[in-house]
Amino acid sequence: MQLWKVKGLAAAAGAATLWALSLKRRSRATAKEVAAAACVALLSIPLLRRLSPPTLREVVGREWYEQLQIIKQVVDALEEKVFLGKSPLTETSHPLFANLSLLALVEDAARPPPRRAAGADEAKEGLEMMKYASAAYGGAFLLALGLLTPRAAKDADDFSCAFAERDVRVALAAHCGARDVPYLHPGAPGVPSHYVCRRPDGVVVLGIRGTSTLSDALTDLVASDCAAGGGRAHAGIFRAAEAIADGCAAAVGAPRRLVVVGHSLGGGAAVLTSLRLAERLPGTRVACYAFAPPPTITARETPANLAVKTYAHADDCVPQLSLRSVALVLLRLLAIDRLDLGVAARVKLLAAGDAAAARATSAKALRHFAPTSSFPLLDHVGDEFFHLEGGGIVARDAAELRGVRFHRRMLVDHFPNAYEAALAAAAGTA
Repeated sequence: MQLWKVKGLAAAAGAATLWALSLKRRSRATAKEVAAAACVALLSIPLLRRLSPPTLREVVGREWYEQLQIIKQVVDALEEKVFLGKSPLTETSHPLFANLSLLALVEDAARPPPRRAAGADEAKEGLEMMKYASAAYGGAFLLALGLLTPRAAKDADDFSCAFAERDVRVALAAHCGARDVPYLHPGAPGVPSHYVCRRPDGVVVLGIRGTSTLSDALTDLVASDCAAGGGRAHAGIFRAAEAIADGCAAAVGAPRRLVVVGHSLGGGAAVLTSLRLAERLPGTRVACYAFAPPPTITARETPANLAVKTYAHADDCVPQLSLRSVALVLLRLLAIDRLDLGVAARVKLLAAGDAAAARATSAKALRHFAPTSSFPLLDHVGDEFFHLEGGGIVARDAAELRGVRFHRRMLVDHFPNAYEAALAAAAGTA
């Protein structure tokens, strides 16, 4: 495909974005997301998928190119598993950016009010535990994110063990002040690296590392499910949790209090590992702090000795992603595309910023589709679900994260440094 034609497509999407940004004030919040939707739409065009990486990077820019490549991997994985390699979005009648814009308008409607406002103390508690979750990534990763300074890392390094162990020990010592680390697992295929450390107050902490790249994490989130305790669970995370619970048993022992932490897929593994350890250690109070975890298991009761606290930051997409949620997005896009609405009516709906009308329109469209039951409804575990938003922290219903929301920060809000910064702001320590 000639470059001038590609630039023409990009220019059309850019023009749509500029138009969207000029909408009435009440719809501008949604309009800003049209830029992201338009870029995703461009990548979804089959012709663009055949472009060489340098050409695509030139068209959309390096930053968007990197994020779109990640999204593309997720879509490709989903199409392979659900639609047998054939994208249903190639058969739509209307531009994908317009369908995505309508969908974004529906989702951008005001969220229900939070169940309650959370205080600075809860944010401080979350920040303390998030640092243990970040430390599981190792000192080199924290240096790259700006969470450690070279001086702090050097001061914490005793050079007494192999690099793989030193990396995590440095992170724990410099970032958490923890030096008693009796157990370190370097990771294995299907099992993330993890550690056990003992705090001076007698609390034992089990920290589980998340996937090293966001690309791998998002691709893994559309994996298959498996049987788990009478329900269903994310297959890969469930198997990892079983291996972690078995491997760290001797190091954990039977403490008075055990804390399990993790971020991203490590957060999902922390949830399932804490369920297993709480069942095995009825005399131990187990607390799980899961940051940015994906939905991992169908609804179930938690053991009486287990408390799970889940944290999601702003527009982070990972806590929303599962095979079911992404498949439903594709079906909703198809439903919106097949509405008996012309281009003028769609533009009018968008320009008005009428979320209520858009919701009614979407609901009407979805009546043409039977509810999807091919995939289990994986959910978040526990009663305490905190959302970091607007510089503060609130308690919300985890069910609000069952649908994917499109936002330009849906990827960058996921990183550990973003979580630590948001928790510090909510705690008043930033």
